[in-house]
Amino acid sequence: MFVDKFCINQTDEAQKRQGVLSIPGFLHSSRRLVICWTPRYFTRLWCIFEVASWKNLQKPVEDVLLVPSSQASIFFTLLCFVSLFHMSSLALQTGVAQLTHALLATSAWCVFGECVRRSVDDMLALPKQLESFSIKDSACFCCSKNHLMPDTGQPIECDRRLIYSTLQDWYKSSDDSSWNLDDLQDKTLLRFDHFVRQDFAPWVLARVGSARLPYRQVIAASCPMLWAIFDSSVSFGTSLTDTAIRVVPEMVCTWCLVVPLSINALIILHVELDRIVTRQSWGWCARTLTRALTTPIPYGISKLPLSAMNARMVTLWPSLLWSMTLLVFTIFVCHPTPVKLLRKWTSHARRVLQ
Repeated sequence: MFVDKFCINQTDEAQKRQGVLSIPGFLHSSRRLVICWTPRYFTRLWCIFEVASWKNLQKPVEDVLLVPSSQASIFFTLLCFVSLFHMSSLALQTGVAQLTHALLATSAWCVFGECVRRSVDDMLALPKQLESFSIKDSACFCCSKNHLMPDTGQPIECDRRLIYSTLQDWYKSSDDSSWNLDDLQDKTLLRFDHFVRQDFAPWVLARVGSARLPYRQVIAASCPMLWAIFDSSVSFGTSLTDTAIRVVPEMVCTWCLVVPLSINALIILHVELDRIVTRQSWGWCARTLTRALTTPIPYGISKLPLSAMNARMVTLWPSLLWSMTLLVFTIFVCHPTPVKLLRKWTSHARRVLQ
């Protein structure tokens, strides 16, 4: 694994430059390019150079993994929320304990909602960045400091010239021999801009989506729910009572289907609300109020019918049918790993047949 931030010298300018110029060599020996994306990524010249190098090496775009960094905060706040909820629910014997449980759950859920909001805001900026991408608008350190080292005042070489000349060598064609150097450079930069907008952008947006949290991450963050499942399984012992047949599968269904579906449905709902609610002076209050009111809706819609069917119905068929419905919606919304693998195998088979 090569991590450019740590593997390239960040203090010695000569070694740093040599390491940065070796990025295409590192990418040539790499099977996958992982981009820890923030809204700054496509505004930084050296970050764009990584994408250009991957394209020049004719590496498949499918091997680029773009991971929004804001998903990390969603993951950890979800983990804290589920942990606090189950830990505080162990002592719901007194009114004080119930109040503590409610305060902890509400606080954790508010923090989680704020992390979702930030992630949604970041991801809404991604399509706009890609649609209007231009490498000439990217920023680099040397140009921002007028090509002088801030500490010593010594002149430094312009990185932009180096990258532009490299892209010119990569993206020029045999028909460009009649162009002068300035026009040839502009033409090659426009070709790279076209690649980012027309080829790279649709692929990224199709896979990243609307800030959805990957299914595996939701399952991992919700793993404290296993505590309650284990407790219930042990309490029933070896006898398969009617209660055990109903309660344990309901808990498993909640962990594997209800929670991932609710979280991603909540994110999608917040995205749509941000598009609908106006951004005028009262827009912030409207968005905050609508988020607070709509946050419990996805979980309630998916969880409450399952609990009611298990509690009131004599037969298990209604709850089983509802669980199958949740499974279909979870596959559609969350795209779990088996679905992704099936798509990958189908795409690979199609390329082989072609």
